[in-house]
Amino acid sequence: MDNDQAMDIVQDAFVSYYEKMKSSHQIVHVRAYLYKSVYNKALTTIKKQKTARKRGEEITYLASKSSNAQDKIIEDEEKVRMERIMENALSLLTDQVKTVFMKSRLDGKKYREIAAEMDLSIKTVEAHLSKALKIIRNYVKENEHLLSLTSILFLYELFI
Repeated sequence: MDNDQAMDIVQDAFVSYYEKMKSSHQIVHVRAYLYKSVYNKALTTIKKQKTARKRGEEITYLASKSSNAQDKIIEDEEKVRMERIMENALSLLTDQVKTVFMKSRLDGKKYREIAAEMDLSIKTVEAHLSKALKIIRNYVKENEHLLSLTSILFLYELFI
């Protein structure tokens, strides 16, 4: 409670005392009445503030919870859309080109490792990867209008 609120409470107590005097109520112990009146009004004000603060916290919590739920829904939808885009882009690749691309980009393997695993030359691995990136770049450019900025950045980072 701040100083202005305290002054308002004291003023309300005096106004209440004055109104009781006007209505011909006899208050024998004026000082005790005023002390008790200020005390009760202060407690009421503190309880109201506490309740308001609690309601504010509940509203903030519910709003953040709702916002988090909405963010999660949007994030999940974006994830599904990204998976669909990745599947569509990868479906354009031949099996061997796709395998080379997946080993390079998703597994993080070096050309030499991929060549040894697939029994290919390093030049063939480079050619397959180059072909995959070209096809995927074209796919992203053709479908850019359907993608969010986040999706585009993710795809460029992953595929390019």
